[in-house]
Amino acid sequence: QALAGVMRSRCTTFVLLLLLPIRAASKHAHNNSKVYLTFETCGGLTNQRIAIVQGLMAASVMHVTAVLPQLNLNGVQRPQEDYREDRSSLVGFSTFYEREAVGAELALLGVHVASVDEERRLGTYPRQPIVIRGKQRSSRWYKQIVAQSLENRSSSPAEAKQPLVLAADCAFLALDMRGDPRLRELFWKVDGTLSSVAPSIREQAAEAVSRLAELSRARGVADGHFNALHVRVESDWVEHCRKWEGGPP
Repeated sequence: QALAGVMRSRCTTFVLLLLLPIRAASKHAHNNSKVYLTFETCGGLTNQRIAIVQGLMAASVMHVTAVLPQLNLNGVQRPQEDYREDRSSLVGFSTFYEREAVGAELALLGVHVASVDEERRLGTYPRQPIVIRGKQRSSRWYKQIVAQSLENRSSSPAEAKQPLVLAADCAFLALDMRGDPRLRELFWKVDGTLSSVAPSIREQAAEAVSRLAELSRARGVADGHFNALHVRVESDWVEHCRKWEGGPP
């Protein structure tokens, strides 16, 4: 009986030792589950997409929940105005993308996205601003921001019960991927989730494809196959490209 008691005692101690790191890790995960990252998009729609991808990647690196951003219908690439934009026509993420499908695909990559209800509740909490636009911050920097922010508010029990909302500016070129093949791979995986476009866009695209196939068959192509070339000139991109070519802004 004495031997059995010793064995039970040792086993209990061993089990407790095993559980300690698990509990510590669970506590860390629980804290991070209360942390949200909001971020903006900027530029034309292509650069806004890059901002979405890098913002989601930043949330993944930080192990926090991402809040899907709004998009700007007036986004421009205008260096003469220091890339300042008219942000009076912001639209929800669902205007361009199928929110539920994108969220489900992101979850498979370990990127967690706030629900619509969570977003509404977060509007009542204070936000901690962080600057990331064009900074190409390192993964380490993002992790430190979370740790420091949680530590700074640990002295206030009332604050500790509230979600921590890190509010970033535009996430375009916000994460340094140089020298890290895993981040580069994640970039394209996250970008791939954005192939789930909004139903209204799919309908418009299907109508355009149907019309082009009809024109192709009318020209003698039996299967309706076609090649389409979309060309347009935008004044803000003329200015933007001239800047990179070394000419006057």
